[in-house]
Formats: sequence, C-alpha cells, structure tokens
Amino acid sequence: MDITVGTRVRSFDFESRDLEGERACYVEGVVVGIVDEGMDCPRYNIRVERKVFGGKECEVPEGHHVYPPVNGTRTTFGRTTNGVEVAHEGEPCPVCDEYHDHDEHYLDAETVELHISPDPGFVKKYGKRLKAAGGSYRHARGYASSRIVFVPFTHPDLADAILRDFPGSKKTTVIFRGPCDQGPGSSNVRYWYRDNPQSVRDIYDTFVTERRASQHFRSFVESRYEQAVALNEQNRIQQAREEACAKLLKSEAAAAVRDLINDMAARLKDEGFADKDVQVTVRNFFNRCQETVRPSQ
Repeated sequence: MDITVGTRVRSFDFESRDLEGERACYVEGVVVGIVDEGMDCPRYNIRVERKVFGGKECEVPEGHHVYPPVNGTRTTFGRTTNGVEVAHEGEPCPVCDEYHDHDEHYLDAETVELHISPDPGFVKKYGKRLKAAGGSYRHARGYASSRIVFVPFTHPDLADAILRDFPGSKKTTVIFRGPCDQGPGSSNVRYWYRDNPQSVRDIYDTFVTERRASQHFRSFVESRYEQAVALNEQNRIQQAREEACAKLLKSEAAAAVRDLINDMAARLKDEGFADKDVQVTVRNFFNRCQETVRPSQ
C-alpha cells in the first residue's frame, strides 16, 4: 500500500521491526505532508499519536512531529531507506493475510459448495463441464452419503443445473465460500429444497439480506449496550456523590452532637452535680442521640 497524505503509519527508529520487547522503538501517527528540504531527501511529515521506546509507552508532547526519509531514498552511505510502514489497525486475516472486515467477506462469495447426491452419473454428465468452468468435485466412494462439488460463483446456472439433476435426499446443503472463508462454518450455510427449487442467485440474495440484517441488529445491540454502560457509569457517579454528601452531613451532625454533650456536661458540673450523676446523664443523652447519629471519634 502506498504511503500518502492521510495514511496512518509506523516509523521505526532502528533496523528492528519488533512491536514488543526491549528492541521495539517506533512512533505511530498520520502523514500530514511530504516535505523536501533539498539534498534530494524528501521526508514524511508525521503527526505523532503514539510513541514506544524500549518496548514501553512514552508520553507524546502535544503537536509532536517526526520527519523520517521517504521510503526508497538513497542515503549518503548507499543504503535505501525503508523505515516507515503502513500501520493497520487490528490483526490480519489468518487465511489471506490481508486487513479487511471479515464479515464483509461473507458477502463476497467466490465459490458455491454443493453437497449433492453421490450418484456416479454426475461425473459423466458434469465432470468436464465443471472443470472447464474452474470448479472441482470430490469422488464419492463406498457408502458416501453425499458428493461435495465446488462451483465458481461466476457460473450460477451450472450450479442450478447440478442441483436439479443430482439433489440431496431431502435437502441439499449450499455453502457460500468467500476469499478468506476456507474452513467450516455455519453462518454461510443455506439449503436448497426440492419442493421449493430456488436458484442459487436467489438463495445468495436472501443470504446477503439476512446477513446484513444480522449485522445491523448486532450494531444496534452494541450501540444500546454502550449506552447502557454509559448510563450505568453515570448512575454510579451520582450514587457516589450522594453517599459522600450523606457521609459529610452525618459527620457534621456527629460533631454538633459531640459539642452539645460537652456543653451539657460543663453546665451540669457548674450547677454542682456530682461527677457520677453527670456521667449517667450524659451517657443516657448520648445513647438517645446514637439511635440516629453515630458521633465520630
């Protein structure tokens, strides 16, 4: 992928391309321009958003930019620069090693996989025609209950003819395979029925509609979940504020009760009450106050 203005990139400080560990030294950001300061050395102007040095995240000053040489520039010592690469978000597809929305590949069928009858007459009638179209089939040996046929999606009429002539016993499994969908899965499986013989194209159109509706519903659920999380956080903050306010009021009330008890004890002593009587009176008053407020120590 070419690096142009607006491309998110990763620029390495040294020869190591490690993204983790003590040898990981790089910055990530967006190319905002390409400058040429003369000496035949054009440079990327990268607005830095993330910096890693020695495998550790570093603080990025506001407005920080770096200017590495454009890839392919010859250095004074005869080397060719290649220290900047496109920084894709997420992980590459484990099958095609490309970065893409995996769900969209389910909507981009390349092959129709049919699980048809193991009738040996299939090879004679469709074997050469299928291979000429770029398809293939598996041999049904012994007591096999079905034969698996792969028809390029560019030949839906051929798939329809095979379904009509060699359908499964009750229903025929139809699987849409995308460019990175090589393994087993249930989300792209549909069925062809004898009593409702739809064309492969009709089945695929229904499949795409259902898939997109499912994606829309999932996006709707995720958005509602995010709203619920945000609302829950707001409620938690409000509850914390109310508890802090109640604690403050309780501490203020406890301080007021403590001052009142001390004042009452001083007055009783001034009026000549014995210390024992003062203690009993204060204790009884304190117990009554304690029913609603616990004085702080």
